[in-house]
Amino acid sequence: MLSIRLNAIMKYINPNDHIIDVGCDHALLDIEIAKENKNIIYVSDINRNALNNAIKNINDSKLNDKVIPLLGSGLEVLNSNESVDTLVISGMGTINIINIIKNKNFKKIRKCVFQANNNNNLLRKYMLFHGFKLLHENIVKDGRFYDTMEYVRGFQMLSISSIKYGIVANNEYLKYLISNEESIISSLKGHNISLLINHYFNYLLLAKKLKKSLRFDNISK
Repeated sequence: MLSIRLNAIMKYINPNDHIIDVGCDHALLDIEIAKENKNIIYVSDINRNALNNAIKNINDSKLNDKVIPLLGSGLEVLNSNESVDTLVISGMGTINIINIIKNKNFKKIRKCVFQANNNNNLLRKYMLFHGFKLLHENIVKDGRFYDTMEYVRGFQMLSISSIKYGIVANNEYLKYLISNEESIISSLKGHNISLLINHYFNYLLLAKKLKKSLRFDNISK
């Protein structure tokens, strides 16, 4: 049974996606995808021990013909004859994800499903500036909050608020972010004025987004 955060990724996988999962860890997600997906799924990891665990799980699931393990870094593991169009990355920081998609093999990719550990605002900005639009987004809590984003090639303009905090509103997550900003603002009072202004601006954006979300929820009811 998949965790809540991995199930959130499954939501954006279609049966016709030709997938590579970079940093696959134990390949639990990919095994579940393979049960519903007729296409070959490539799974890669730079860590040999992690990949060996993935191989064991793949063998145990008798999916050797559908889930292909590759040892190596990022998209460099792909050969020219390997047909992929969907990139899945979870459990990594934004900087690592950006470094991975700078590879020449990224030109094959038409769709990305990312679940970054941090700096989702930087990831949104990078993808928008490099010819991708944020099609869907979902925030779940699995011990901590996880933001899953689906990108496809295309042009899109987003507001500052959407780039910073996403295109969907999860009230619990927004309240968590607001609480963090309040703590930072409280600690900065009388100290760094420029930082204080920046975090107060963030607080106002979040408060506005939460207010709009709560109003929408009340209308929906």
